This record gives sequence, C-alpha cells and structure tokens, in this order.
Amino acid sequence: MPIHNFIAPLIGSSGQGGGYVIEGSGLTDDSSSRLDLTFGTADSRRIMVFDFIVKVNDVSGFQYVMCSYPGTGSYEFAVGVGGGGTARLDLTDSSRTNQYQSLWGGTVARDPSAYYHVVAAIDTTQATEADRVRVWINGAAASKVSGTIPAQNTDLYAGGAYNHRLLASMDGSPNYADLYAARIAWLDNLTITNPETDGFGEAVGNGWQINDISGLAYGTIGFLIEGGTDMAAGTDSHTTGSATSTFTASSTAYQAGAPTNWAGNFDGISIGTASADRVVVVAISGNNGSTGVPSAVTIAGNSATLAGSTYVGGESDSSIWYATVATGTTADIDITYSAGKQSVSIGVYAITGCNPDPLDTSGSTTADTPSTTITAHPGSTLIACASHAVASGTTTTWTGPTEDYDEDDAPTTDNCGFTSASSDYSALQDEITVTASADGTAATSSMACAVWEASGTNHFLKTGTITATNDSPTDDAANDKGNYCTLLPISSPSPGTYSNGNLSLSPSSNEKLPGTIAFDSSDSNGFYWEVTIGANVAGTLTGLGIGVAATNGKSTGNTYQWENDGYDAKPHSYFWQGTNTDYYKFDSTSSTGHTAFADNDIVGFFIRNGKSWVHVNGTWQNSGNPNTDTNPMDTTITGMVCPYFVNGGANRSSFSVNFGQSSFSYTPPTGAKNLCTANLPAPTVTDPSAYFSVGTHTG
Repeated sequence: MPIHNFIAPLIGSSGQGGGYVIEGSGLTDDSSSRLDLTFGTADSRRIMVFDFIVKVNDVSGFQYVMCSYPGTGSYEFAVGVGGGGTARLDLTDSSRTNQYQSLWGGTVARDPSAYYHVVAAIDTTQATEADRVRVWINGAAASKVSGTIPAQNTDLYAGGAYNHRLLASMDGSPNYADLYAARIAWLDNLTITNPETDGFGEAVGNGWQINDISGLAYGTIGFLIEGGTDMAAGTDSHTTGSATSTFTASSTAYQAGAPTNWAGNFDGISIGTASADRVVVVAISGNNGSTGVPSAVTIAGNSATLAGSTYVGGESDSSIWYATVATGTTADIDITYSAGKQSVSIGVYAITGCNPDPLDTSGSTTADTPSTTITAHPGSTLIACASHAVASGTTTTWTGPTEDYDEDDAPTTDNCGFTSASSDYSALQDEITVTASADGTAATSSMACAVWEASGTNHFLKTGTITATNDSPTDDAANDKGNYCTLLPISSPSPGTYSNGNLSLSPSSNEKLPGTIAFDSSDSNGFYWEVTIGANVAGTLTGLGIGVAATNGKSTGNTYQWENDGYDAKPHSYFWQGTNTDYYKFDSTSSTGHTAFADNDIVGFFIRNGKSWVHVNGTWQNSGNPNTDTNPMDTTITGMVCPYFVNGGANRSSFSVNFGQSSFSYTPPTGAKNLCTANLPAPTVTDPSAYFSVGTHTG
C-alpha cells in the first residue's frame, strides 16, 4: 500500500493567484529580534488555538514561534517548528512541574523555500486524549510523531498575567527564530472542529487556500499579527479601537527656602469626565536642591503606578504615574518624594478607550534636547513630559507629540522648566522620535514618555529589528507580494553561513548554488535581480560567478564552459576571479574584458526573451541597454532557468542577493518583474502525489 507524505501546496503562493492576500512577512534572522507582551488579565488556561504561517530559513533546529517562561525553573511553554520537519508543542502545566512535548507531521520546514500553515487546537477539558491536542498542516490533519499529551483539565502555563514572547525563547540566552513570519495568531478560549469548517482556510482543488481570520473569536487575550508591517512592529489587528487622551489640568507648586519645604499635594485638580475605563495620568517634574524622586503618588485616594521615569543629579526628574479612576471630575493628587523638592510641577491627563496599563515607556537625559524613540500602534495615545534645569524660565519645542503645557511663566528662581505633551495616533507610528528641545541652555534635562493602546488590543513590544518584507505566502503581483526567490542552502554539501533570510552567504568552500525559483527565459517582460559583492572570505582574489543555470542539469564541477546536461563550475554567468572578467554564454562560448568586481559593488542581472544584460554599479556591460534591446551579453539562453551562483574555490567572496523582496539599489529595466511566485504562470501540476509517491516494499 503506498504511503503518501504529501502536504497540500498553499494556493495563491505558486502563481495561481486568487484568494486572501497577506501583505508580506516579518523576517527574523537569529539576531536578537523578538516581540513581548504581558497580558493584563489571565484568561483560559485550558482552551486555545494557535495559528501561524512561516517560511523557515534554518531547517536544522527548533524555531520558536511563541513561548512563555518566567526566566527560572525547568520548563517553558512553547509552540514552533521542530528540527526534522515537525510542528512542535511544549505544553507545560501552570506550575511548570510537568511538560508535555509532542512532535507532529514530519513534513514542516523541510523545504526552506515553502510556507507552511500550522493550526494547533488545544482543549484539555476533553475526556478523550486524542481530542485534547490536534494539529493541521496546510489543512491536512497531522499525526503525532512522538511525545505526550496533557491530562484532562490541565491548566497550562499560557494565558496568564505574565510575559509571552514571539519569535524567541525566554531563557537567559534566548534562541532567536530564523524565519519569515507571515501570520501569528492566538485565539483564546476557542474550540474548533477542523480549520476548514471553522474558517482558517479552505481546500481548493488539491491545494490549501489561506483565509482571512480577523473575524473569528479571539477572546480576552487573543491576538492576530499578520503581514510585514504589523509583524515588524508587533501590531495586533484582530480588533480596532481608539484611545483618546484629554489634557485636563496643570499646576506648579514652588516654595522658597530649603528643598524640604515641599508640601506634597495638589488639591481639587480637574481629571475630566467620569468614565468606568478612565485612566488618569499625572506627569511630574521636581527641581532644585535635592536628589529626591517621587516614591509614591495617589490620585483621588487611588494608589498610582509608575509608568516610567528619568532623573539627573539634584536638578531634574521627570516621571509618569497612572491609576484607573472611574468616578469624580476633580481629585486631590498627593506626591511623596524620597527627598525634599523646592519646586514640583504636574500635567494631568484623562485617557478613555484604552487598556489600563501602558505597553511601552521610554526616556532620555540628554541636556537641552532629550530625545528617544517609541512605537505607537494604531488607536494609541502618547503622554510625555520633560524638565529642563535652567537659570530662568524656558520654552520647549516638541517633536512627535503636541505640547499641552509649558511652564515658561513660572517663577524664575525655581530653576524649573516643565512641559508636557500628548498625541493620539490613528495609524502605526513605528519608532516615532520624541524630542523636547529647550530654547536656552540647560544644565540638565530629563524626559519620560509612555504609550497606552486601544482597549481590547493586544499589541506586542518590539525588541531589535524585525524586517518587513514583501515575501508572502499569497500572491499579489500588483503590489509585489509573493513567495520570493532566495538562495537554497540544502543544495550545497558545504553550505557556509547563510543569513538575511537566506539572501546572504559567507561561503566555507567552493559553492555552486541555485536560487529557489525557476522561470522561462523567453518571458517577454523579463526578470531582474541584484547582487551585492562582499568581502573575500578566503584567498586574495574575488572569485564569484553570477548567472543562471538550466533546471534540468546537475553540478559536474569539471569545466569552465556550460554543459547542456548539467551545472558546471562556471555556468552561464558573469564571472570574475582576479583579473579574469569573463562572461560564459549559454552556448559554451565566452567574452572577456568586462568590468571587474570590488567589495560593495552591486551587480544587476536581467534576462528577457532569451537575452541577458549585466550592469556593475549601474553601468551596463558591453555598452548594452535593455530598454532599447541593444547589445545584450548573450542571445542564446533557452528553456527554464534559475539564478545560479558560483564561488571560486580558494578565492571565495561573500555576497547578498535581492530578488525584489526590498527596494533595488538601481532602477530595473522597463517592465522587468521581481522573481517571486506572483509573477509566475499557474503550475500545470498542483498535486505532486498524483505523479510521484513512495510505496513500501512488500517482499
């Protein structure tokens, strides 16, 4: 009986088009990038669904998609892609005394050029063990390869009011994911039968088409992070809302004499209109004469929480405190300093429509122009304050938020220049710069800021850089979205070091390496890509060939010229080794005397209608001009070809390639297409198992 090990292809990512479009993916490159969120309220610890769509760059080890772990102890809760081609679930119980690890499928992430859609449904309330954990890969039910399942009614270490992390582990030396993440979703307290009947996707022919899941039930702590822009910033898009801030009051208390004269309270301060979800924010600055900082704040008798603070010497401190105050329109605000202050100023805000705790805080202590960056997701509000220690009143100019209060009319003897500012944001403000510039010279300055997100959203806090790319599991040629060509590490016996989403290589030996996508060399629009030359990693000369190879061949490695039946040491390519700058044509002839490469040069390669053109730093070789179809390097290219790269043995160079995942350095020829699935014709064969399969030998 034949054994089929076939995963349905994702419809819409192989040139078929149609269906829901995911706008790119976020690239993590095993380089200290992650997303973090601490849930404000715990919810279901027994019922949850995880949905993620990834293209894995490194197929050798466990790639974290989501985890939770307090930093100490034996076990973590984790969901991701395991080495050996499995979906892996590490389901740790709430006490972290037991971990139920299971591997599913055996076919995920074996192909670094393919996206995989994994849906994992967990429901420990089920009496039948097989119903407590179920996994689907591209719509097909996956079998448990190994591992254990939690006992009935086990509370898991996920969904609590503690930190949860995406794309990295949470131990002392985190393991960072190396993949393209197009979608990561957690649907809290949701029970499903299978992903097709419950809206995650649908079978189309012999493939699996991804659905829009924004309308599903996410519960209290669910989230949906999808597409390049949102993945890069950690933006939850499963719901929308708007946090609105209102500046309600400001006040400065100054007392002559010793700093210990600070009285410590502001009475009858306006806090805006009463509302059940109102968060009252107090921005505070104390100046002159002591090293004190606020140690406690109460607002209408409610103990306030410190969002963030900065402090410089005995002159300047800035801090932001907040508390939920549902009733009343005025409040007494009492501030306790750790040491006396001569002057204290406050700016007061009422925020409604927000989560009660800020997602992110930041600050700066740069004199005169304290500046920082912070991310504000759609529907969020930013509160900031600053203090400048000056000999007289000063005016502050804000970059980022809008100024609400500037204490330039305060007594000149208080050495205090306090200001506060705010802004509401309807669209993502990733890495917004917040600066408070004094118009005079300040001995010291301090600034603090905090962002509150819209109620019901579960945005994540970004650390490091997650790169937004056009690489997507779904095709949209008009907007350059699709599954893009990369280098193919598994094709090389000595793969070297790959990075940048398998777009960069530092070779360890002589490399003969194809790209992951083939195309018709007779295409009338043509395909264009660029290669950036890196440093020599061996030898003293650069030895690198950039070109294409036929898809019906193999690597023979024994001649310089092209062999019709296989790859060779130098395929149809622009090849440079030292002073040898030859172009090897598809018909085994060559030309010489072209521009040599140098470190950081950018080489552009273009094929259209069986012809090729090459430029070095924008200068087309052979006096060519693809826009006028003149002087190509070669006119003999035929059939299906793929990008191909050769490193020259003892003289090897690192390099990076761009097939259109990001902006090109030089303008491509008119009409040229990026090398991705959106620009390919629909495949003739959509079910490989109908033509190729594996059977067991029965003897």
